[in-house]
Amino acid sequence: MLEIERKFLITKIPADITQYPHHNIMQWYYFNEGEKLVRLRKKGNQYYQTVKSSYGLIREEDEESLTQSVFEEDRNNVEDRYLEKTRYEIPYEWKTIELDIYNWKLEWLVVAEIEFTSEQEANGFKMPDRFDRELTGMAEAENAYLAKYGIPDSLRE
Repeated sequence: MLEIERKFLITKIPADITQYPHHNIMQWYYFNEGEKLVRLRKKGNQYYQTVKSSYGLIREEDEESLTQSVFEEDRNNVEDRYLEKTRYEIPYEWKTIELDIYNWKLEWLVVAEIEFTSEQEANGFKMPDRFDRELTGMAEAENAYLAKYGIPDSLRE
């Protein structure tokens, strides 16, 4: 399946953030033999494995549910490439903004992601005023990079 997504840095969290549905998410990352990114995700009591190609506006993404035991076995192999975040789902026009507030070693970072059904829709999207710099296509703004290396200087500027 294709994932079409834009990503933005957020410097001011909405004051009413707690009114929106939210989930705590833990994620681990590694690369498989074909050099595709593999993400292991725990969201509440649900477990997933997602295989992604590359980074940027459009990429391949295949996700499947896992049992807790398979998840635990796989995640033990990638303990050092880990992040935690709370994801808020905020309605905006006809879309949903997924606002991620990172925890632990990424604690001040806040990022918004919006998924689209086409490249044209993504390119025509007018971002809200509260959004700051666009991060789409920045390898160092990808979760796998953040999980391994932490926050790069390019996001602190």
